Amino acid sequence: MASRMTFWLAACLGLLLAAPATALDDPDQLVRQLYRRDSIPVSNAGVDRFFARDLARAMKKDMKSKDEVGVLDFDYRYGAQDFEVTELTFKKQAVGNGATVTASFKNFAKAEVVTYRMCIAAKGWRIADIAGASDEERWELRKMFKLPARTVC
Repeated sequence: MASRMTFWLAACLGLLLAAPATALDDPDQLVRQLYRRDSIPVSNAGVDRFFARDLARAMKKDMKSKDEVGVLDFDYRYGAQDFEVTELTFKKQAVGNGATVTASFKNFAKAEVVTYRMCIAAKGWRIADIAGASDEERWELRKMFKLPARTVC
């Protein structure tokens, strides 16, 4: 009996240790990780780590286009090319099977909001879309990449 319990305890511990470190249980933590980076992810692995499959595919294709400026000519975390961010806060809200995470901050002392629509994939939470709004414009990554509203997480 003791050896069977030891086996199951070892098996469970092994599964926990083998679980990918990137499979976060909280969509808020994934978005916070994105903001902790010095820049937006540009490697295939980095993009796959944060984004839903269809959005990641479109972003990687856009980054391969070296001859011209792609869709992503700004840092989507701040909705700008240049930024001096202060007062960064996050708010999470469950929405059906997904969630939204809102990042609020001041960029050059001007209030900004960027909203992340999240979906759950086999390896944890992923970003399905990012939307931003300022006085000048509103933008959504899925629309910019001409992707359907329905996400392939």
